[in-house]
Amino acid sequence: MSDGTVTLGIGAAAQAAASLVNTQQQIRAGERARAEQHEYERKQATARFDRELQLETGASP
Repeated sequence: MSDGTVTLGIGAAAQAAASLVNTQQQIRAGERARAEQHEYERKQATARFDRELQLETGASP
């Protein structure tokens, strides 16, 4: 019986470790997605500002 318990313990530990790694990967993926979204929004805001500035100054695009 102790062999089965030890194997189960090792399997549970391996499963917990894999779950932790998966969670960490998901956290990093979320951070990358938020950074990419922020960069996209920053570029959009810059483009909007430039267009508005061109309209206000009467400059051609």
